[in-house]
Amino acid sequence: MRWLLRLVFILGALALIAGAGLLLMPTDRIAEVAERRFEAATGRVLDLSGGVSPTLWPVVGVRTGPVTISDAPWAGAGPMVAAEALTIGLKPGPLIRGEIAIQELRLTAPRIRLRREADGRANWNLGGEAAPAAPPAAPADDGGGAAALTLDEAVIAGGELHFTDAATGTEAVLTDLELTAALPEAAGRAEISGTAVLNGAETAFSTAIDGFAGFLAGDLRAVSARLEIGPNSVTFDGRAGTAPVAAEGRLRADLGDWPALLTALGQQPPAPPSGLGRSAALSGELTYTEAGLALRGAELSAAGNTLRGEADLTFAEPRPRLVARLGAEALELGALAGDGGGGADGRADEDGGGWSDAPIDVSALAALDAEIALSAGRVALGDISLDRTDLVARLDRSRLVFDITEIGAYGGRIGGQFVVNGRGGLSVGGDLTVADLQLQPFLTATAEYDRLIGAVDGEVDFLGVGNSMAAIMRSLSGSGRLSIGKGELLGLDLVGMLRNFDTSYRGPGSKTIFDAVTASFTISDGVLSNEDLLFVAPLAEATGAGTVDIGARRLDYRVVPVAFANRDGTESTGGVRIPVVITGSWDDPKFRPDLAGLIEQETGLDEEQVKEDLRGRVREKIEEEIGPVEEGQSLEDAVRDRIEDEARKKLLDFLGGGN
Repeated sequence: MRWLLRLVFILGALALIAGAGLLLMPTDRIAEVAERRFEAATGRVLDLSGGVSPTLWPVVGVRTGPVTISDAPWAGAGPMVAAEALTIGLKPGPLIRGEIAIQELRLTAPRIRLRREADGRANWNLGGEAAPAAPPAAPADDGGGAAALTLDEAVIAGGELHFTDAATGTEAVLTDLELTAALPEAAGRAEISGTAVLNGAETAFSTAIDGFAGFLAGDLRAVSARLEIGPNSVTFDGRAGTAPVAAEGRLRADLGDWPALLTALGQQPPAPPSGLGRSAALSGELTYTEAGLALRGAELSAAGNTLRGEADLTFAEPRPRLVARLGAEALELGALAGDGGGGADGRADEDGGGWSDAPIDVSALAALDAEIALSAGRVALGDISLDRTDLVARLDRSRLVFDITEIGAYGGRIGGQFVVNGRGGLSVGGDLTVADLQLQPFLTATAEYDRLIGAVDGEVDFLGVGNSMAAIMRSLSGSGRLSIGKGELLGLDLVGMLRNFDTSYRGPGSKTIFDAVTASFTISDGVLSNEDLLFVAPLAEATGAGTVDIGARRLDYRVVPVAFANRDGTESTGGVRIPVVITGSWDDPKFRPDLAGLIEQETGLDEEQVKEDLRGRVREKIEEEIGPVEEGQSLEDAVRDRIEDEARKKLLDFLGGGN
């Protein structure tokens, strides 16, 4: 906006030059003086290739043919502005007093090209590159001492603006630009309004500035502005100035379709998370300077939730930095969880075949640095309900760390740290603890399993590396432990099952009361290993060991439950032990008795020893029936030879008996 206002002022001064020289100079001299003064003021070349024609009726002024304004030397060969015509009409009375009172300023079909380089250079920064101004070629006063500028109406008709920001990768194209501006008094109220199409989106804007002269001089003046882009609108009411650029006041943004807004602004919007929707609203007291902006009393609403707090954004190098403190009485985030299948979200494929191999894009982590504190009295994630939640998210050079001060969950607490590191690839890690988490309501909400009653304590640290969920799961490493105090396992009479050798057994009450469950584990290359599972109950106990292949989603685990010989559980000797092996996919695990283990348990012999023992007993029995077996001869051959001998004897006896 500053470059546009300055351009209008300079064009007004040129109109004064032309007006003062109407009767003293030929039109070619008017064009020459105007071009020379413009270059001296801006450092850019003004080319009035169509010449300048003075007008005396219906208003005093000038009219040109095609007009171009050169671009910055580094920005390319094309002009920054090219228009079909420029018309400036002046009020005769103020012109005689040396004042610029523009009755009409019309720029027809301008094509404007604005560009900012990655190093911050902008082609609309006029001045500083100007060639030395040539001395006036005529003795006439060309208006250099004009003291005031007023404007009844300025019009841009059929304009087009191309904006490129190499620093952010933003590109925007405004077409069908229609703009109207008015400044009846130099120190009075300026009004600017217009319509355009921004990257395909219908756009409308309006601005009112009180005390326009002071605004240009850098004073903070009352400003109201409104911008509409499609179903999105942004309004500002407060004060603003231009030297340096600054603003303070009330900001409100009603975003009916925020992805469409980002598209219109030349940004590639991320896919909205399932359930978030495309609408949001933001309001607060804004303070803006060239160093950054601050938002106080902020209120952000989206997906039926409202966050309140404050935020500061600093325009630091090499990345902006955001610091925010946000809170909510309650957050309903169930819609964000969604229920979609596998794919880029990292879930397993719908057929249960494994984790998703879709690449995970975390490039957005490089956009800025941040520190965001969030507190909420209650958080609902669909069926999962959390109590008081306090956490801080810190983003530093593409590394995002969630410090969980406390998350209240089902009578217990969750704490620790979770890290997403996007520096040179992707890694995910954490160090989490849980205390006094009530398992029955937790498992009911998360797995629809309500048979385990008890409180769990535990901790886990883990690290996974890879650019997809599958790669991360296959690379997991870490360790952890868990312990459950006194509790109950409903719907399963473990002791009755063991005593009756019947996995379908249901005794009175159908439950197993236990005193403790403990286990520790390690994780390497995506495989969790456990050797010390211990389940302790008054009438039974169980031990377990094996592996869970997290990357391949498979189980290979062995559990040995024991029912005590005495009903009071005072003695464990003589207990009934039936080892059970759990194998296969964790989506469809297979349970089977470990017969080889049971035999070894009862006989003290391993499987090969049992087979050898059975072979020996069979050999003894055969030798009792058929006699000794020759050395080197198999049992099968010995039995066949004996059968053949017996058959031969029977045949000879039969033949002999026939004689």
